[in-house]
Amino acid sequence: MQAITQYIINIKASSFFVDTLSHFKNYLSTSIATRALSFISIPVITRLLSPDDYGIYNVFLSYIGLCTVILTLNLHASVGRYFYEEKDDFNSFFGTSLVLTSIQFGIGIIVFISFRNLISSWFALPISMILAMPLVILASLIYNLYSQLFQALKESKKIAVITIWQAYLIFLVGIAIVLLLSRNRYMGLIWGQVIVGLAFSTYLAIQIRPYIKWKFDKKHLKYIFSYSIPLIPYTLSSIILDQFDRIMINHYNGSESAGLYSFSYNIGMLLNIFSGALYQAWMPNYFEFMKKKDFSSLDLNADRMFRIVLAGAAFLIFFGQDIGKLLASRDYHSSLHIVPIIVLGYVFYAIFPLYAWSMGYAIKTFWASFIVLFSGSVNILLNRIFIPQYGYEAAAYTTLASFIIMAFFAWFANRFILHLYTTPLSIILKPLGILLSFFLAITMLQMFITSAAFLFLIKMMLMAGAVYALFRKFLHVSPGQTSDSKQ
Repeated sequence: MQAITQYIINIKASSFFVDTLSHFKNYLSTSIATRALSFISIPVITRLLSPDDYGIYNVFLSYIGLCTVILTLNLHASVGRYFYEEKDDFNSFFGTSLVLTSIQFGIGIIVFISFRNLISSWFALPISMILAMPLVILASLIYNLYSQLFQALKESKKIAVITIWQAYLIFLVGIAIVLLLSRNRYMGLIWGQVIVGLAFSTYLAIQIRPYIKWKFDKKHLKYIFSYSIPLIPYTLSSIILDQFDRIMINHYNGSESAGLYSFSYNIGMLLNIFSGALYQAWMPNYFEFMKKKDFSSLDLNADRMFRIVLAGAAFLIFFGQDIGKLLASRDYHSSLHIVPIIVLGYVFYAIFPLYAWSMGYAIKTFWASFIVLFSGSVNILLNRIFIPQYGYEAAAYTTLASFIIMAFFAWFANRFILHLYTTPLSIILKPLGILLSFFLAITMLQMFITSAAFLFLIKMMLMAGAVYALFRKFLHVSPGQTSDSKQ
């Protein structure tokens, strides 16, 4: 107990860490809310939609990210980064970025609608979904601009409140429409996104209006294009790594397999929600560490953040399948065995930002794009080879392999190609080894233990052991001694 008390005191001594955790609770609630339609709503949606309809809906969501990049050319992505330049012309920059984005988006919509029949054939989705896509993308774009701005302003609570209200209203309105439909019930969820998303977009546009100077200033073009355009392959490849497997499963095995895979993937992806919220809260402090060249504090916080992520991963590895059985009907249970593999994939996915952020800070986004593009290409190739042979289960393992490649090359490029400051790999590998040992232990035990109650008790014990092993180095820090000095 004394050790735990001392650990809390040591954490409180780090103002950056405490500040990060205060924003983390807001971003975590935000992340959970934005996944409401894919996770919190699972018990309802999986009972209203068949695996086939659930698969079609998730394939639609997978295409949203791809089409957002295509329709906007990612021109809005530099707004949040330019804020940290601390220049007095941010409003002008914001306005110039919006003018460019609006022009590109308008052209993209015209092309999109004009070729809707062809796109419907390519995507293997009904035309009604294709016509709804630009509206969903517009709402998503305005929300993205709002969150970029208010994240930089450290207004995490405002982002959380807006996102939670929007997500839950989308869910409620979507379910209400689903109940009114007798066929193609997945369209109810989509129209819920359109109606609520556009209503909130009006409010968000009013909120960001004071920060915009509607002026097209050519001096900002170089910054916008040099930051945003190289990120297009990165953004597209990130979407490919996250979503394209569902599209390929739908193509090779049908929408029912895509629905089963999506269900288990959404449970494993909870780790990405958790780590994303944690990193989003930490990002402003990360840039402050980099700007001050306070690398010791950066590494200390990176170590703590990653161990928290691994604790979340351990929980999902042990109990993710149990959560899935509670949430969905038996029609979906056959895919739950792939949850731990998906969780492991997102552990490596959480390593990537620790090295990719420095590329963004140094405005070397080309390399981040190249790494993710290469990893995405590997993912597509592996899926093309193994999904037709082994079904949707293969996609979990190909995603894991792709995320491992992405994390390793991010570290390698940082350290040996760009020669940027690189958090020591030992900070990642030591706690990662702890998690992998517990993963192997539960995998072997599950082969021999047939009693569900006894297995649950074993998993509780292993979870406690994993948490202790991950945070032991901090628990045994003596008064006046930091964990850095102990190493």
